[in-house]
Amino acid sequence: MDSCETDSSNSDSSLPKQSLISKRGRKHTSLTLLLWSFTGKRGHPKMENIRYYLHRSIKRTVRHYLKKKCFGASQLIGFGGLKSQQLIDEIRTLVITHIEIFEDFADLKTGPKADHRYSRKSSFFLTYSLKYVAALLSNPQVAQLYRLCVQLIFVEAEAEALCQRWRFRCCSGVHSNLCQERWGKFKEFLLLEGH
Repeated sequence: MDSCETDSSNSDSSLPKQSLISKRGRKHTSLTLLLWSFTGKRGHPKMENIRYYLHRSIKRTVRHYLKKKCFGASQLIGFGGLKSQQLIDEIRTLVITHIEIFEDFADLKTGPKADHRYSRKSSFFLTYSLKYVAALLSNPQVAQLYRLCVQLIFVEAEAEALCQRWRFRCCSGVHSNLCQERWGKFKEFLLLEGH
């Protein structure tokens, strides 16, 4: 058989057209489909923007603690209650125990270029991409801090508080069990990045 000829038993011509159509196009992940269930001022939220907001908030919180020895009015540490206090105490202990790691972590000049764009220091990463987050969370202490902070954000929050915090909405305004389910799945996706 000539190399340009094809064997008809292996060609797609024997398949129905419907199966060919279903194989075309981009497949959407369950995370993408979940994000499409939320709406913001500029449409559906994007995971890179969520990573940017979350990791910048965590770094800012750690910098504030290292400088003032308290968390202050951090956006990240904004909920009250016993469970919240336990998580805050765990975060504090983790930062104190591994202070050198977190001094480096919180320094904006060690982050992606988006954090120090006016600095002359070069950076391998430009933004809070999936690759940057994976490299950042490869450190077990940073990954533990990340998981604690995600748990803290969701520990005692109602759907409306989460809408305000994340700046996107789960519904048109009348919250239901579906809203809590969406936020629960969103939390699970965030925690998965820390493992």
